[in-house]
Amino acid sequence: DAQDDYAQSVSSLNMIIESGQRVNPRIRYEIFIHKVDQLSEEAKIEVQQDIHNQV
Repeated sequence: DAQDDYAQSVSSLNMIIESGQRVNPRIRYEIFIHKVDQLSEEAKIEVQQDIHNQV
C-alpha cells in the first residue's frame, strides 16, 4: 500500500532482485505499487521516484 511505510518492502525487494540477478543477470522487473491511485499526482510521483531511487 503506497500510503504505508514501505522501507521494509523495498529492502525485501532489493534482496529478491539481488538473488534473481545471480541466477539470471538479464532478468527484468516491473514493480506494482498498490493503491497509488488514491494519492495526489504529486504524491504518486514522489513515491514512485523514492522507490526507484532505493531500488
